[in-house]
Amino acid sequence: MKSYSIKFLLISILFLSLFQNVYLIEDEDLKIEDEIDDNKKDIKKKKNPIRNPRFQEDSDEFDDPNLLHTQNMRDKNIKNQYQQQEPIPIRDTNNSEPQYDDDNEDYDKNDLIHLLLYKYIYEVAMGSFLIIFILNTIYGKSKNKGIAIKWYNKSKDFFIENYAHIGAEREFNPKKSDALIYDSYNEYKFFASGRIYVNWMLVDIVLKRRQDLLSMLSGMFLFPEKDKIMYEAVIVPQNDIPVVFCICKKKNAKTMKKNYSEIDNFTEAISPSFLNENLVMFTENTEFIINIFKQPELLSEYKKIENYIDTIFFTDRRNSKDNYAIVLSYEGSNIKDDEIYKNFTIFAHMLIDSISVSVIKGGNYKKEAEQRRKEFDAQRSKELAEKNQEAMRNKKEEEKNEQRNKPMTREQAQKLEEKERKEALKNKRKKMFKFVKA
Repeated sequence: MKSYSIKFLLISILFLSLFQNVYLIEDEDLKIEDEIDDNKKDIKKKKNPIRNPRFQEDSDEFDDPNLLHTQNMRDKNIKNQYQQQEPIPIRDTNNSEPQYDDDNEDYDKNDLIHLLLYKYIYEVAMGSFLIIFILNTIYGKSKNKGIAIKWYNKSKDFFIENYAHIGAEREFNPKKSDALIYDSYNEYKFFASGRIYVNWMLVDIVLKRRQDLLSMLSGMFLFPEKDKIMYEAVIVPQNDIPVVFCICKKKNAKTMKKNYSEIDNFTEAISPSFLNENLVMFTENTEFIINIFKQPELLSEYKKIENYIDTIFFTDRRNSKDNYAIVLSYEGSNIKDDEIYKNFTIFAHMLIDSISVSVIKGGNYKKEAEQRRKEFDAQRSKELAEKNQEAMRNKKEEEKNEQRNKPMTREQAQKLEEKERKEALKNKRKKMFKFVKA
């Protein structure tokens, strides 16, 4: 909720600056009109000077016919100019809000709306965007909930028929209970367990942040988002299948290799004929995965959801030696055909079943796969040990620097130097012993 408040504040500041720029021209016009009004007042004062008996001898200058003629001409020009103009707002020195001259016949009473809008511009802006923010939050929340419910309604019957237990509750009643778990305004989860070849499955529905106005605006112009539905399952196949394979979008290939070391170390990229041009496959055993996708029923279901595939990743090294993991991620926005949600679920389980009953041919492959895994684990353990040693050395160095920076007496400084000298000599002897032993 804190992030929503900060984003609302940023949006309000942006729109307030916009409104301020819009009315900047209005302010400039009012300044010009004020100057015209001041000139008018000065002319009136000159036209009707105050005659003081004390200065009666100086009042003859106002009877000069040339001066009176000049003033009359200026008055006529100003009068004609003001008759052709719109009503001129007059600022009172004691009140900052603009007022209008009621003596002007061209004054329009409808300008009161403009006056009020000018006076309460910041309040109107804040109120307007508060309403927009609230309406967008309500709309986005209901829209995301509707998408999650569509998936649940299309997949619920399949999970009830194939799993021993669904939902996070101890007992599930399909007529009364809702197994869909609310996680946030744009994320829902679903859990099921107890099926042949499947230990458990977690479905994570991550939707666009439609309830977040700033995220929606950035998604429209800068960083577009899509709805994602991810199936993650731990499976128990009939046979030992030391295989890693991945199907993903070509633009995400580098990211997948970086996030999953198995893909980078065990697989090679291939382009089978059944994949479209936007996807790429990484596999450790080409024959194994091609035989799976050659099955007519599986291939038929695959074609239905191919355009929505984000990632399909299978590994034998995710959780433990006896458990294999698979992740299927679909993405898409504004899906009009609700049957697609059901197709997502059906294809995920057909692929799991096909992998679980498949057999890897050739005895040499398993030996080679096991050897690759041993070498990879040894290298990984070595890198991890080096990182830990480096972290310990950095920690010791920091502690030494702290001790050196502390105020100490001369005797304490000498003791510290002697201790460091002995440690350096000890480390040097260890290195020499290792060198002689080698």
